[in-house]
Amino acid sequence: MEETGFGYRGSTEEIDGAINKIVEETAQKMEAAVSEMAENTLAELKPWIEQQKAHHLRKIVQTGRRGVERIEKLWDSNEPDDPKFESFAAAALDRHDNIVRRNLGMNDADAPDPNVAVNIAILGT
Repeated sequence: MEETGFGYRGSTEEIDGAINKIVEETAQKMEAAVSEMAENTLAELKPWIEQQKAHHLRKIVQTGRRGVERIEKLWDSNEPDDPKFESFAAAALDRHDNIVRRNLGMNDADAPDPNVAVNIAILGT
């Protein structure tokens, strides 16, 4: 760039290069700031997410126990309930379980936390 009495005069390429450099630096700073904020938010939410996972597991175990009791009762009764109703109820429970698991990040590929399973077994809830 060449200095004139009215400021700097340079080629368009130099100006475009300087602008691109500033934009890249700003984008890198913003990306770093957003990443840090996301990590901090996840760190703050981790105890709550773990609490929700444990609550969901307790609820599913309790639902499973009720399901087993229901099956035993149906097995002992002479008149079976409508199979279509039972199928819809089972599908609804399964769909609800999948939605909650997905929202809590509990994929089937993730290994279950053994401490939660032991606590659930000990507490019996």
